Amino acid sequence: MAEDQGVNGDIWNNEATILLRKLGWELVADKNIDIPDIENKERGVDALFQYENPTTNGFQGILLEAKHYKLSSYSRSKLEKWICDLYDKIVNLRNSDELYELFPKMENTILRNGLIVIWFSDYETDPTITEKLKKDLTSIDFQKNGRGVTIPNRIFIMSNEDILRLTSVVDKIHSFRLKDPTCIFEFHYPFLGKGAANSTKILSLESMFSKFIYAEIRDKNRVLNKQVVFYFGNTDFKSMQLLKNALLQHIAQTGNKLAIYNYHRNIQEFRKIKDSIINEFKNDRIDVEFLSMSLNKGLPDWILDHNLE
Repeated sequence: MAEDQGVNGDIWNNEATILLRKLGWELVADKNIDIPDIENKERGVDALFQYENPTTNGFQGILLEAKHYKLSSYSRSKLEKWICDLYDKIVNLRNSDELYELFPKMENTILRNGLIVIWFSDYETDPTITEKLKKDLTSIDFQKNGRGVTIPNRIFIMSNEDILRLTSVVDKIHSFRLKDPTCIFEFHYPFLGKGAANSTKILSLESMFSKFIYAEIRDKNRVLNKQVVFYFGNTDFKSMQLLKNALLQHIAQTGNKLAIYNYHRNIQEFRKIKDSIINEFKNDRIDVEFLSMSLNKGLPDWILDHNLE
């Protein structure tokens, strides 16, 4: 079977759900349910999430599609079909009275996002699938669906590399809490509307695909102890300059050290320029230290054991 939608498909849906809940998303409905759309047609939903948008007012709704595949069974045409099907599902469920009767908390939620999480069971045999996915995505016409209607929705695609990156973030957050169980860890966002910046336990959908994630660790009295950056980009000098400039809108100038956890790293080359990069940050009064975060090669135990603690 191309897609192990029996046991393996259901298991992967549970595992993807655990990861997203660990990052602050609220599971609105039971997994693997059918919801009547505007034409009273049953639409299968792997999972329905919502979270309070950290950068603008209001709640975001997300439909999750979990795919468990082997590399040999993947094709560009399958990806395009997944995207079109999920788009169609969002449009027809968003305007369904049944949706809001079943789940009243969705009444004030904007449902316009879809997330397809693909786990390739034999990914390690050919990691170039990540680049193939990116190439296929650029060749798909997202402006039109099969009926020629402009798409106002957003579809995000996540595969092994993106998923494992997020598990490393969760692992690092867990290590902070092990060190100090009373600490408050929150992701930090510049406010895009009118108002102040925002800190929250929610990692937004957009941030999951960002080159960096900025966060703060506070004590139980909410006094700032540490500023943290999870960085997933290149570690050459120019890239670090760009990172510094981007961080200037986040960083609270309080004298606290900024800890940057590098995910991708060329240790030998980075050592040659590390002091120059530190000085570059110091020029903007940022006291920085560079640390490493784990590179998970497979799903961690807390996902495999379905552990939400």
